[in-house]
Amino acid sequence: MNTKIYRKEAAADLYIQASSAHPESLKIGLIKGEVIRYISLCLQEKGFNKAWNRFAKALRERGYTAQQLGKASEGLDYH
Repeated sequence: MNTKIYRKEAAADLYIQASSAHPESLKIGLIKGEVIRYISLCLQEKGFNKAWNRFAKALRERGYTAQQLGKASEGLDYH
């Protein structure tokens, strides 16, 4: 069996802007939560990478830096 993240074609990938007034810890927690979800649901690394790359691209477009993405995924490795 192979499981992966399902995304509707109409999914807009609208996440909290990096410039929002939300605390940095909340924004990092949002990213970390998604990474944990991807790790939990994707049985193959290929599925995880596809989900992570799409998510990371959407976050970069919302103003997040590579440093923020790295901080959120620190210590979280795919299997």
